[in-house]
Amino acid sequence: MSIWTYVINRAVRSFLLILGIIILTFILSHVLAPNPAYVWAGPHAAPSVIQAIIREYHLDQPIYVQLYYYLVSALTFNFGFSPYFKQPVSELIAIYLPRTLQLIFVAMVLTGLIGVFTGAFAAEHKDEWGDYTVKALYLISWCMPPFLAALLLQLFIAYYWGVLPPNLMADPTLAAGIL
Repeated sequence: MSIWTYVINRAVRSFLLILGIIILTFILSHVLAPNPAYVWAGPHAAPSVIQAIIREYHLDQPIYVQLYYYLVSALTFNFGFSPYFKQPVSELIAIYLPRTLQLIFVAMVLTGLIGVFTGAFAAEHKDEWGDYTVKALYLISWCMPPFLAALLLQLFIAYYWGVLPPNLMADPTLAAGIL
């Protein structure tokens, strides 16, 4: 098998996997909220508002037509409007994607540096206390859920050690709409 056959095969499988995940997300969203217009409009919305939402998002169409519009919107990156933040989702992505990529880059660099140095330390102290300590820390960090690790790191770095502010990237105006 040539490299091009392998690359094309992987690309097709990746596309089918992403398509399957999108369809599964669509199905799960319909199982959890059969008519999201009521959730979107709120508990005290007028029937005309609910009907407008139903027409706008094709919720009065058969399920396969809704799936078609869902797939077209997802594949064209038209993610709609966020009722929570009261702005288009594409604007929210434009705000938070650079910050997310920055955090991922820093985390990858730190992970690589810490991994190389602790691995070298463990290799230098093979079958001694240093090796066992590094192995135990690796095992604990692998078993810990990422959200718990993030909370613990924020707790220690920002609050106990006072090295960094806990909300450096937070926009205070966003909290006004949430609280």
